[in-house]
Amino acid sequence: MARKEESAASQRLKEAEKQLQQRQARKAKGKKAFAFGKFAKDFRADIKKIIWPDFKTVLKNTGIVLLMVAIVGVAVYLIDLGMVEVLKGLHNWAEQVNPSVTTTAPTTTASAAAILLSRFLG
Repeated sequence: MARKEESAASQRLKEAEKQLQQRQARKAKGKKAFAFGKFAKDFRADIKKIIWPDFKTVLKNTGIVLLMVAIVGVAVYLIDLGMVEVLKGLHNWAEQVNPSVTTTAPTTTASAAAILLSRFLG
């Protein structure tokens, strides 16, 4: 008889623990939903605090960005052009120093980069 009471008590204990876990899970879900609602409310409040620029300011800043892109593009082009000339000069100098060694590959930045990549990548 004692064993039946023990097993019945252990069953009730397991049932109570299961119910407790279910209640805690429901509470956690409610907190998550509340947390998302709070996040959305705070987000909306922060968006209202932003001072959005007017059309004239946006247009001016867009022009500045496009101008800087053009300047950097020209600078990269000039650096590339300078590197090509340096490579051509080195190639011509190497031919003058040792005329028996000649290469047929064009001396451009692209071909130099291809040679370097082929040596690194195998």
